[in-house]
Amino acid sequence: MDLLTHIAAGIIIGELTLSNKAGKKALYWGAFAGIIPDLDLLVYPFLETTKALLWHTSITHSLLII
Repeated sequence: MDLLTHIAAGIIIGELTLSNKAGKKALYWGAFAGIIPDLDLLVYPFLETTKALLWHTSITHSLLII
């Protein structure tokens, strides 16, 4: 998924789960939570291509990080 899709999915999940308690803040919390798995893009310039792909598909998308 690309960054925009992660954000959109987070917004939808935030709206569905938190809208009663958090109101419009649920959209922001959902967008923030959706972008967390892609924050590994910040370390890409320091890694080789294969290591960057391995990092992206394992560490940041694991249930342990969530």
